[in-house]
Amino acid sequence: STGSGLSFGIINNFETKFMETNVEKLYSMYYNDNKEFIISAVSKYEKIYNSVKDSKIAHYDILENNITKTTFENGVCIYANHSSEAQDSPIGKLAGYGFAVGGKK
Repeated sequence: STGSGLSFGIINNFETKFMETNVEKLYSMYYNDNKEFIISAVSKYEKIYNSVKDSKIAHYDILENNITKTTFENGVCIYANHSSEAQDSPIGKLAGYGFAVGGKK
């Protein structure tokens, strides 16, 4: 709903010499432990990102039941549930913290 994309901080080799530093930016996920998670996340969001590629957010509406609707200039709408519980939305039930695409495809 913010117009932002996926972001991952990953490292290839774990270096113990950085464990006692105060540099927060060094905290990253170990690549080998998270490779499948990253592939799964990218796969899950790829179709949605492609559907709104090169399109700006035109409207952002806060609906009932902790549901938001983000409408893009190309007509694609993304409904998001900002609640941990499943909620009814204009396009059906959304799982807790779930989302669905509606409108033009």
